[in-house]
Amino acid sequence: MKKLLILGLATVGVTAHAQNLLKNPSYEEAGTSNDAAANWSRWGDWMNREDGWTPTHGGKCLVGYHHWEITSDQNSGMWQDVTTVKAGQKFKFSVFVSADTPEGGAHGTEKIELRLEAIRNGHEVTIESVTTPVADLQKGSGWHELSVTGTTPENNLRVLVVVTPASGTPRGGAVKIDDANLEPAK
Repeated sequence: MKKLLILGLATVGVTAHAQNLLKNPSYEEAGTSNDAAANWSRWGDWMNREDGWTPTHGGKCLVGYHHWEITSDQNSGMWQDVTTVKAGQKFKFSVFVSADTPEGGAHGTEKIELRLEAIRNGHEVTIESVTTPVADLQKGSGWHELSVTGTTPENNLRVLVVVTPASGTPRGGAVKIDDANLEPAK
């Protein structure tokens, strides 16, 4: 009986993981440099793959937003394009996020946005977006799952994580992002 139960649980775990449509969702593989995650594009400053920050949500790597290093008021982020989708399909995109509380009067990161986009005629079209104030994440401890759900109007989908720095200085703290997931939604 115990062997059957263990086999059943292992099968459920494999099935749930197999539905993730993202490549390198836990940022374990390095891209063109060790601080870039394979299959993910990024913009802005200090949005880096980290293999030495702990704790992670899963695996050995995460993406860290080095808020204390940010000198610009511009946002930073990362995205991945998914071309194995069909117009009219509904998807849920999620990530786990942890945020430090800055010390010594420094301002913490402003907000994190999860966004779904489609590319239509060479232009990004926002499908759905959810923004979370980082202060809400600092009230609890550990990791928080953030998600956004939407239906793509095209045969492509772009998932984005957008981080906005504090408007004031000095800036402090960091945001950690791990275990991205994209799966069909009901």
